[in-house]
Amino acid sequence: MDIEFEIAGTTFIRHDAKARDNERKHGVEFSEAVTVLYDPLLVLTDSGEGAEVRDKAIGFSAGGRLLTVVHIEIDGEFIRIISAWGASVAE
Repeated sequence: MDIEFEIAGTTFIRHDAKARDNERKHGVEFSEAVTVLYDPLLVLTDSGEGAEVRDKAIGFSAGGRLLTVVHIEIDGEFIRIISAWGASVAE
């Protein structure tokens, strides 16, 4: 089931089960992950596979952790969080 929430005027959507799996696997809640998108020094790269355009943001969360967040913007209306994890040295 999709969960919609808003932070600083931006609407985000996450899949509830995938968000729980992500937290269990990577130790990152999507509610923290979205705060990376407000880091003024974030690095944004293309993370697309196939026809879907995905972006990968690397930056600091509001909690001070350096995270990688894969997301897609849909029709300029909202951002869907796909996955998030602690950024690696290589990233």
